[in-house]
Amino acid sequence: MMVNKDGAGRDQDDSFLLSLLSFCEMNWISYYLGNHPRRVLLTVFCVLIPLLSYFLIYPLEIECDIRRGFANKHGHAVEELTKFSNFYNISVGGLEIWGILARNKSTDKDLKINLKLLNEIDELHQYVWNYTTEYKGETIRFKDLSSEDINYVFNYYRRLLAIDWMPSVNLSYPLASAFGHSFYLGSQFFGVNRGEESKVGPIKTSQFVALWYMSKAETFEQKQKLQAVQLGIFKKSAEKPNDLLFDFEMFGDQVANSEMLRGTLTTVKLFFIGGCLMVAFMACTFTELTVFSKIMLIIGAIGSPIAATGACFAILGWVGHPFNSIMCITPFLILGIGVDDAFLLLNCWRREESKEKSAKEAQNQLARVIREISPSMAITSLTNTLAFGVGFLAPTPQMSSFCLGTALAIVLDFLLEFLIFVPCMVLFYEKKPKSEVKNEKRIEAENKVDLQEASISTATFNWRSFTGWLLSVPGRFLVILLYLSIFTATYLGVTCMESTFDPSKTFPSDSKLVDSLASFTSIQEEYSPLNFLSNVPDLQNDTDVAIFEEMIHRLENREGCYGNTASHNIYRDYKEYLNYTKSEEKNYNQLEKFLKGRVMDDGGTIKWHKEGNDTVIDLINFVVVCQGRSSWSERAVNVEKTRQILVDYPQYNITLFDYDGTIYDLIITVKGELVKSLAITFTCMTIACFVIMPSFVAPTIASVATVSISFCLIGFLSIWGQNLDPVTMIDVIMAIGFSVDYSAHVCYHYYCAREQNLGSKQEVITQVLQAVGRPVIEASLTTLLCMAPLFVVPVYMIQSFAKTPAGFRDTPTRLGYTQFPLQPHFRMSFLNNDFGSPPPATSSPPSMPKIPTIQDMLNNIGASTGVNLIQPNPYLQNQIPINVPQLAFNPFLHMNPAISQEIIQQFIAMSFNAQNVLTGMGNIGEDEASCNLKMRRGDLLKMKSVSMESTEDPPSISIDPNGDMIVPNNDKEGWCRNKKYIERTENGYMCTVCRKVYGRYNSVSYHVTIYHRNPPIKCNMPNCQFTTREARYIHFHKYYRHGIPLPQSIDQGSRKCPHCRHVSKSPAMLEKHIRRHQLKDEISNGSIDLSEAMRERTSTICDETMDIEEQEPETEFVMETKPRSCTL
Repeated sequence: MMVNKDGAGRDQDDSFLLSLLSFCEMNWISYYLGNHPRRVLLTVFCVLIPLLSYFLIYPLEIECDIRRGFANKHGHAVEELTKFSNFYNISVGGLEIWGILARNKSTDKDLKINLKLLNEIDELHQYVWNYTTEYKGETIRFKDLSSEDINYVFNYYRRLLAIDWMPSVNLSYPLASAFGHSFYLGSQFFGVNRGEESKVGPIKTSQFVALWYMSKAETFEQKQKLQAVQLGIFKKSAEKPNDLLFDFEMFGDQVANSEMLRGTLTTVKLFFIGGCLMVAFMACTFTELTVFSKIMLIIGAIGSPIAATGACFAILGWVGHPFNSIMCITPFLILGIGVDDAFLLLNCWRREESKEKSAKEAQNQLARVIREISPSMAITSLTNTLAFGVGFLAPTPQMSSFCLGTALAIVLDFLLEFLIFVPCMVLFYEKKPKSEVKNEKRIEAENKVDLQEASISTATFNWRSFTGWLLSVPGRFLVILLYLSIFTATYLGVTCMESTFDPSKTFPSDSKLVDSLASFTSIQEEYSPLNFLSNVPDLQNDTDVAIFEEMIHRLENREGCYGNTASHNIYRDYKEYLNYTKSEEKNYNQLEKFLKGRVMDDGGTIKWHKEGNDTVIDLINFVVVCQGRSSWSERAVNVEKTRQILVDYPQYNITLFDYDGTIYDLIITVKGELVKSLAITFTCMTIACFVIMPSFVAPTIASVATVSISFCLIGFLSIWGQNLDPVTMIDVIMAIGFSVDYSAHVCYHYYCAREQNLGSKQEVITQVLQAVGRPVIEASLTTLLCMAPLFVVPVYMIQSFAKTPAGFRDTPTRLGYTQFPLQPHFRMSFLNNDFGSPPPATSSPPSMPKIPTIQDMLNNIGASTGVNLIQPNPYLQNQIPINVPQLAFNPFLHMNPAISQEIIQQFIAMSFNAQNVLTGMGNIGEDEASCNLKMRRGDLLKMKSVSMESTEDPPSISIDPNGDMIVPNNDKEGWCRNKKYIERTENGYMCTVCRKVYGRYNSVSYHVTIYHRNPPIKCNMPNCQFTTREARYIHFHKYYRHGIPLPQSIDQGSRKCPHCRHVSKSPAMLEKHIRRHQLKDEISNGSIDLSEAMRERTSTICDETMDIEEQEPETEFVMETKPRSCTL
């Protein structure tokens, strides 16, 4: 047992020292930033300049790969692409397949197929094959970048068309034959004989004639050269030359990459427009600042996220990470997030400006700002970093790189907000000079009847009115109606969302490439080929041959396929050759002879080698053609069903290949990846919220609200015309990180407000909105203005990222200011079973650690060592207990105000001499006025020894000649100026000036304003010396003493006695007065005992029987809690 006690004592000592160390570190940071802002800015610039020199040393290369950049890294298509590329001795990243479509000059007519037309198309083919262009002073020829000619069907058909009169030549569509060899024409001719009764037969007309090309561009430089070639041909197609009998369209990945890069550069240009709109809005918002201060703060607010983005890109460049086109959106996102933090910091700095000059040193004011805003900024940065960190696990390389860069930029922005914007705020924050307010107007304004109107600013009154409306029955009904409407529309949108994706979403919609893509998409409705790379069976094993042919039969007779007539299978052609030659050999030794006798040059579809006299086939590439579908999602499902067939034949090591397979994989896996990413992100968000708010209820509510916002965002994006694709997946993850800002901010401030025991639920919710309302609205508007130019960019992907902040800022703003303020109250009240009643004043949060006192630590050390370290000292006073608000313990930031306050008070209690505290005590034998004055001064000295907050200086209080304690009065102070003169006690709230205790915070705040700020108001009647602190009492004094009627502004109907002419000062006092008449009637009737009536009369004595000129002594210690109805 003794060992356990010693261990517990040492743990408490360690906890105390760690808390003290954290407090000192936070104060040191605030002190350094507040006193040396120029050094901080200089240090930041010295670090950033070498880091950003990367852009001067190395050129910025933006990689755009429309196909591999959006490929699923873990999908089947990547493995299939690798095998297909190796078959043609091309690296995975170097394979490029693209095509040209010849069509009639009149789009409503088809091409008439004849030898002249085919010869002219062949000239176009030779033009492309030998096309040359310049790239960085070097002549480039397309033939050098191409692997082999794959237009063998077109070339064979063109040569046979000249001799189609021969009996051995049959050029019927779709399956032609010549000299015993058959070949499929559907890979080169599309829309054949559309005006005829039957498509079968000689080709008379064709809507398109296709030319296909396979290029080899493995390095970044080779891809740039290939892009230059494709762009030259693309521009030639856009010119529509008149010397040709036809027009032609082309589509290639490098042209699409170029168009995507064009959209990226347009986005960068619009970034400056968005920045200008943001600057204009911030200039309109900072109206209370001087012009120079406004300019410098705007530079600091925008410079921090821009510097963070530049530093992020520089770091990625130094480590060799590639840049892609989607990363151009990162500056927009970081600018929106950074400005959010700037508004939070500036809003808190404005509130701290209301403090007294003695407490407005930069380091103290900055310490209070950092203590209050750091949790909010930590929530923002942590949740967004986690969200984009999960996005880094996205299966697509482009999205993964984008999320990595954004997450790094968010972390850097969090640091640079303190290192750039905070020093700028300390250096340059300066309000415009205001005209002085006359003393009479100030007195009249501060003596208004309504306490709230006198102590709350206009903006606060608006939040209070809004909160009152929300808590009213009509307000709750409208909130529920709005909530149901949003979720109904969201559900309808989610059910209509389709999982699909196509390359047109990555480049501008005004590009001519869109028309070309539409033409290529149309031919896929009748021609959708699938390549199969497979081993071949042993011809001597009949069982093996039967199984292999069964597999081919299943592949060729799938739903929508054309069967064996539309297939190109060199294995089947070789077997037919053996049958045609009546060879009895069952092997592949005659393969070489077969290929030489085959006029069509398709030998590249088979890989073989010699082993002695035997021929061994390594791999064959056969094609199965099916009827395509216009929908990309349907094609993706069809490819996935085909893969399931191949699973049944592992012995042939067969894999399929579709050039669009990477996109199909993306469409198939996007739902599962989205659910997985949402689960991981949701878990990380919940853990992050729990770290900031160590409670079960608050993180749960924040998480539920986050799910609600994300669900609503998906529905509204669907209504907005967006599909379920990788872009939407990143949008949702991004929205989760953003939406946690709202929900976590509201729940965190609600959590802290409840611990302050503000009383009614309206007060709690109002304080939450006062803390986060204005900065959230300003940040939302600035983000919308920054993202607004992106809607001009005609790129689906870019507009999708713009729609996310727009839909996210709009939906959470509606939900955030209607649902969020009500949701924490309802749910916390239900779980706590208090339904709005504040927790007891003495209760502390469950997560608040018990900090041992210094005496306890000395006792523990003495018990373990046997030495009594505490010696009696008559001059050392005991620890002074100070009631401080039990705020939320924050282990993430280690700066709990309650712990810091207790640490400071213990040092005060151990360090100060009792004689210094009792200096103000006077002699007992003096007269009452002198004694009263000295007692007040003694209380004042005691109060000055205890500070309300650890970072604030003690309040400056003076005593006037009449013995009244007066606090400084400053017109620039805000509505919360009385906060530092109020302490919470077990019985309520105490005025630290005169030690009076009231039940409500507003009552004691009103008391401080009336009795310790405003000068006495004197009666203006001749020879009358009456004075009072409250303006209303003057009217009642004149009514009773001088017979002057009460003004019409005082409601006499609810204050006038029905039995006499008496008018009470409040309805509660009127009830006491009427009770006096009732007691008098009961005594006269003998229905009540006289002694009991006297006791009741004494306890309910009417206020007008007292001398109104006699003021209540200021030193009276009122410990009972006053009911609300007794305060004016």
